[in-house]
This record gives sequence, structure tokens and C-alpha cells, in this order.
Amino acid sequence: MFVVDDFKKFARYFRQYKLQLAIGIACILASTAFGLFIPFFVGKAIDANWTEVSWTRLTISAGKVLAASIISGTFLFLQRRILIGISRNVEYDMRKEFYEHLVGQPLSFFHDHRTGDLMARATSDLSAVRQLAGPMIMYTLQTVFVVILVLPLMFILNWWLTLLLFVTMPLVSLTVKYFGQQVHARFEKIQEFFADIMARQGLYPDGPSKPCVMGYEVAGVVESVGEGVDQSIVGVPVVAMTRFRGQSEKVVVAERQLFEKPESLSFEQAAAIPVNYLTAYALLVAMGGLRAKESVLIHNAGGGVGLAALDIAKKIGATTYGTASP
Repeated sequence: MFVVDDFKKFARYFRQYKLQLAIGIACILASTAFGLFIPFFVGKAIDANWTEVSWTRLTISAGKVLAASIISGTFLFLQRRILIGISRNVEYDMRKEFYEHLVGQPLSFFHDHRTGDLMARATSDLSAVRQLAGPMIMYTLQTVFVVILVLPLMFILNWWLTLLLFVTMPLVSLTVKYFGQQVHARFEKIQEFFADIMARQGLYPDGPSKPCVMGYEVAGVVESVGEGVDQSIVGVPVVAMTRFRGQSEKVVVAERQLFEKPESLSFEQAAAIPVNYLTAYALLVAMGGLRAKESVLIHNAGGGVGLAALDIAKKIGATTYGTASP
């Protein structure tokens, strides 16, 4: 029921573009249909079993293929122009509505919601909606029309080969799903450990010489302390800066690099804070001297350091402006 309600909310943005949408869908059908004539004409020419080849016959066959290609390409151009144009209009309408909604919110709303999260929704999330509204509709309908038009012809030509093709299709789908998940998982890890990867490649200025253990920040429980250190912190959940070696099972750090973990944060969340927030603090406060009622422009505000900078600037009482790529 939740998905259906969301779809109805999304579909209302297409109401004012119903005519363009219908024309775009018709262009998809026409492009697909005329595109199928190309292999049909080529097959007819091959199966003709010409006893002698003449320029006239070759010209006629080539002309049919060329004409089908031009007509199919024309409808392909129209469908892309119309449907992608609709998707950009829908994105504009949603962004305008989102902005109008934000303007009407009280100040407490912006205290309760991270500015970076709101910016991410206004940029990358709405760009993803544009992909859903345009290319996804276009490619999905192309696939549906191809199946509807081609499948009966395939069974007429050779039902045995058609069934054999369907036997292999689940294998292709499973392979694409498996490798797609692997790519996504590894991409996420790369984003999480960007500094570590640069250090492994020798591109990080302060990186240790190899072989070494990567990891700049950790979160865990204190197991033991050295001489002269307060024994009461044993067993306390903490966050620590390690300057590499953080991916070890156990690490040794100086007491001054240790911070008690807030109960509201998980170990994973806490471990993501030190480098981002200390970097942002060093740039904004230690070097920039940001003060209350001043204004600051934060580039890449949707990234880790950017989100941290927005939080720090908000805490100081500064006015924030940010840029983010979709």
C-alpha cells in the first residue's frame, strides 16, 4: 500500500504533461517497430538466393535498410527529446515545490534537520527522480515493446531456439545481479576509505611507507591502559585517532587522542566522525576564524567534511551557503 501511495504522489507530476507523454510513448513504439524492419530486410536479402547480383537489387535492398534506419532514428530522437524533456520539467516542478515547502518551515525545523541532508535531497535525490521519470520509463517501454513485437516472430521462425534462449536468460539476470552488487559494495568501501586507498597508492602526503596497516580513526572499548593513565577508562566505549594502523584488531593510542563515545552513536557512526569534523573545524575555526553572524560558502557540502562543516557553522551561529554536485 505504501508503494502504491508513493507512486500516486509521483504520477501527479505527469498530469500536465499527459499529451507529451502519450506522444513520447507512441514514438517509442514507432521507433521499435521500424527498427525491426532492418533485420527483416537484411534477412530477406540473404534468403533470396540470388542467382546473380546486380547493382539494382543491391541498391533496392540497401535503400530499404537505410529508409528503415532513418525512420527509426527519427522517432528515437523524438522520444528522447520529449521524454527526457518531461523528466527535466518534472524535476524542476519537484524542486520548486520542495523549495516552497522549505521556505514555509519554522527555524526549529532547520535545527532538527541537518542542512547537508536537505541539500542532498534537493540535488542528488531529485536528480535520481529525473532518471526515474525519463530514461527509466523510456528504456522500460522499449524493452516491453520489443518483447511484444519480437517474441511472436521468434516463435514463428524457430520455436526451439526461442525456448533455448529463455533457458539462458535467468543465468544472465543472476550474473548481472551478482556483479552489480559486488560493484556497489566495493564502490561504497572505496568511498569510505578514500584516504587509505590514496595512501596505498603512495599519493597521500603523510602516508607511511609500505608495508603498513591503514586506518585513521577507530571506535571501540578500552581494554587496558599504560602507566600513569587513569584506570577508570578501562571498559569505556571510546573514539580515537590513530594516524594509520586503525584497521588492526587492537590499537595503541596516546591518551590525548582518546574521546569518550556518545551513547547516541553506534561504533560505526562514531568512527566516521574524527577526521571529517576535525578537518572541518581546522578549516573553519582554527584557520578561517569563523564567528557568529558571519557567512560561509562550503563547497561539496554533501560530502563528509562538507556535512561536518555545515554542522559546525550552524553551531557557531553562522549563515551557511553550500554547493553540491548531483
